[in-house]
Parts: sequence; structure tokens; C-alpha cells
Amino acid sequence: MEALSKNHLKELCKLKQKKFRFSENKVIAEGLRLLKHLNDNNIAFEELYIAETEEHNFAALETFE
Repeated sequence: MEALSKNHLKELCKLKQKKFRFSENKVIAEGLRLLKHLNDNNIAFEELYIAETEEHNFAALETFE
């Protein structure tokens, strides 16, 4: 896995702010259940990040189209 750059991490942290989410038309979705729901409803996600502590759940993500 590759590490995030400082600039990219700053951009992701900005998504905590409502005004930035609206201006960028992006949100952060957390949790396998929510990701499955997005996938089941054909809502594409731009990027996917997995915490090292959650790598054991990675096999479940392989079913996404």
C-alpha cells in the first residue's frame, strides 16, 4: 500500500467541513456496510482507503464491480 501525500491528506481532512463537501461535491463514506450500499445502488466512489487495522475486511471489498 502506498502512503498519502500531505497535500492529499489535507484535502481529505477538509471534507469534514460542510462547505468544502458542497463545493467539491464529495463526501466520506465509512464502513463496509455503507460501501456495499453505495455499490448496490450503482453509486461510484472515486477513491477507497483501508486502514491497516481493517485489512482483514479487504476480501469483502473484492466483490465490488
